[in-house]
Amino acid sequence: MRIDYDQIALDNYNLEQGLLSNDDLRSYFDSCFDHALEQTGLYPAYGCITCAANSRAELSFGEKPKHCPTCGSDRVFQLATFQGRAPVYGSAFSSAVRLLFDLHFDIELLPTPQNTKTHDLEASPKIAIEVKGSARRIHLENGLTIALDRPGMLMSATEKKAEANARNYKRFNSTGTFFVVTNALPDRLRGVRTDDIDGYFDLTKADRVESFAREVGQLLT
Repeated sequence: MRIDYDQIALDNYNLEQGLLSNDDLRSYFDSCFDHALEQTGLYPAYGCITCAANSRAELSFGEKPKHCPTCGSDRVFQLATFQGRAPVYGSAFSSAVRLLFDLHFDIELLPTPQNTKTHDLEASPKIAIEVKGSARRIHLENGLTIALDRPGMLMSATEKKAEANARNYKRFNSTGTFFVVTNALPDRLRGVRTDDIDGYFDLTKADRVESFAREVGQLLT
């Protein structure tokens, strides 16, 4: 099933013109993640092969336990892994970011062609934006909530990927600007600028959203 991430962002956009708040921004992105997951059905779940072989197959929501709670077997397998949800969250966040800056700041961020490996969005051919967003928690259909401990840029592999993409971009665009936007940023990266990355922006912080819009706007003039 094709998921319309732009429509998900539009359905969940409720940010009033004027001052933004941290709570409203976080709620907006969280809602986009929730609805994207709802449409794909990629909730964490697990099943037991031993139970299935004995005609007692049952799919359970939640993280995979070491042993089946029904029969005690260790032949338990996870469904809908983080790797399966990652592109869904990435697409949902990218659409949410584009809509936010279009409606609130009149800044158009365009998706890059599919063969572009270094970044996701562009404000111009000289302004590249890498989008790194993912959910902080998952509300399961059985009413439980699973906290995810490494959303956004909090996963070291995600940080390294952004750095590698920026490095490759600057190899061919030495005068270009490369930004990273996310919904979760390690404290040690706040305010950091490097030779390759011209700024990290946590878009759940209203002041960082304003700062990003201001920098992009200045580069476009």
